[in-house]
Amino acid sequence: MLPEWKDRVAHWIYTLENEFYEPLGDIALEASMTYDMLSPEAAEQLSYTTAAPGMNWGRTWEYGWFRGDITLDERAAGQIIVMDIRTGGEATVFVNGQPFGTRRAEWVKQAHHYICDQVLTVSGTPGAKFHLLFEAYGGHDYPESPMGAVATGPVRAGDYEPRPECETRHTTGHTTYGIWHEAAYQLWLDVTMLQDMLSVVEEGSLREAEIEAALEQFTLLVDFEQPREQRLQDYIRARDAIRPAMAAHNGTTAPEMWAVGNAHLDLSWLWGYRETQRKVARTFAQQIRLMDLYPEYKFIQSQPQSYLICKKLYPALYERIKEKIKAGQWIADGSMWVEPDTNMTSGESLIRQVMHGKRFYKEEFGIDTKLLWLPDTFGYSAVLPQILKNCGVNYLTTQKIFWTYNGSDKFPYHHFVWQGMDGTEIISFLHMDYATPMNASTVHGHWKNRVQKRNIDKFLLPFGYGDGGGGPTRDHIEQALREKDMQGIPKVKMASPQAFFDACSEGGRPSNKYNGELYFQCHRGTYTSQAAVKKGNRRSELALREAEIWSALYQRVVPYPAATLDACWKEVLLNQFHDILPGSSIARVYQEAAARYDHVFRETEEIISKVTSAAAAGEGKTWFNSLSWDRDVIVKTQSGYGTVHIPAMGHTSQINEDVPE
Repeated sequence: MLPEWKDRVAHWIYTLENEFYEPLGDIALEASMTYDMLSPEAAEQLSYTTAAPGMNWGRTWEYGWFRGDITLDERAAGQIIVMDIRTGGEATVFVNGQPFGTRRAEWVKQAHHYICDQVLTVSGTPGAKFHLLFEAYGGHDYPESPMGAVATGPVRAGDYEPRPECETRHTTGHTTYGIWHEAAYQLWLDVTMLQDMLSVVEEGSLREAEIEAALEQFTLLVDFEQPREQRLQDYIRARDAIRPAMAAHNGTTAPEMWAVGNAHLDLSWLWGYRETQRKVARTFAQQIRLMDLYPEYKFIQSQPQSYLICKKLYPALYERIKEKIKAGQWIADGSMWVEPDTNMTSGESLIRQVMHGKRFYKEEFGIDTKLLWLPDTFGYSAVLPQILKNCGVNYLTTQKIFWTYNGSDKFPYHHFVWQGMDGTEIISFLHMDYATPMNASTVHGHWKNRVQKRNIDKFLLPFGYGDGGGGPTRDHIEQALREKDMQGIPKVKMASPQAFFDACSEGGRPSNKYNGELYFQCHRGTYTSQAAVKKGNRRSELALREAEIWSALYQRVVPYPAATLDACWKEVLLNQFHDILPGSSIARVYQEAAARYDHVFRETEEIISKVTSAAAAGEGKTWFNSLSWDRDVIVKTQSGYGTVHIPAMGHTSQINEDVPE
């Protein structure tokens, strides 16, 4: 395409993006600030003041509750009505008392994302009323570096000084409601897809010429310098004109990208756990609404810990999720309680991760999970295949092994048999990203840049914003739908990861095998950073072992404290999350982790003391042995020293006092 035409197309696309939204009026907001974790019902009882545009707010760890009301007038009749929320800060949106979605963080650059995902109604009715409530996060500081978003190198004294906690971070803008012009948005999706395709198709090809002609025709048919109603008609005509370029199909050998929506949600990382709880509401509510809009859309969410947050804090939203799981849109899978570190976590804990995870999926949703979903864990122990197989998990998928920005070796396969240290095998697939866009060049790039060139014709493609949750937007889903069979890029099919593995198995077992640990060479220091959390992990694992042994052996003396032990184990499993135990999070995360360990230590000490005291009631002394083998121990007595022989995992009151001092 000649530079003049290329520049013209870019200008037309930029102008078109400003045509999506037509404001109808401001939403008058009032605000109240708090540091407390509140339900929407409790937040409504706070004392509110007017929050005019330009108001500064957002102290460290603070939350701003904003509320306002909308009453639609005649201009809204039959229109799609949306909001443009400008409170500042990432926010949970509630409409008429129910979790509704999210106002995304500032790093989501496309401004229209704030608007097009906030569809209040698709057929505005004059007189309709909406009560709006936003819980927005004030924020916090963490070290940043010119070399990257988060400081990963040495931080000298004085290099990082956090802002004063009373300093504000956000300024409110004009929060409005208005009409969403779907015709402009759909045309924008088409032309940006074609524009992106030019970076993919062969230079000088017939396909390139076809796309260039379609884009040029778009600029000739759309006249922005006329009234809105005429512009909207132009958008419809332009879509019809470029339809042949959008409808061109692939040949018989096109690869398939099996796409699934994903909102990788770190349970703690650059934020504390209380912020994670709010991220759960934002993310889950947003994805439910997208499922309502797109029946073919499928979304995976792992980690029962995040479901438990939703069940406890947002029960109505949790019920909606259960409905979507039954409908096959929401994919509840992953098999482990959290996505844990697998290097420092003990074998017992890894089994508990699977046991608690699979039990939750079975009891809550009636699902027997067969897939381990660990996209961001920092390496995979060689004991995992044995543990997984014996727990009924047959598949592993991740992408982290392909992170090689420190010059590490490229892993040679995507689809392979992973053989553990005892010879146990599970089928594995390594995709390439857990937070990917769905534009044509990205989809094409994932296939083109694969390391395994043969014996593979399908590829797993999780898409959507991640790390801090959020997940896919309408853009992602609309792009995926256009890419079902578009000439020049792989075919995109929305499906669950389990369906992907089932389809791959039709061709037999993978031809490649890898034996031993899936060692992750990229991240360093994960065995040593934040030593206190590592010590706490091992101490808590051993403390729970002791408490369980004595509680099981003497449950006729003291009732077995199943609920307490279950709750303690889940605290430990949470602390094994892959950004907590390895030491890659902010300071607040480790303060929270230490508090969890202290709670576990107190509970287990109380359990052990209660059980052993009851078991040893009576005169004399009793010695206990929690090890798996007999022990002969020298003990001090009133007359000197003696020896006791204590059976494995047992006790004795018998002493031999014939030991010279």
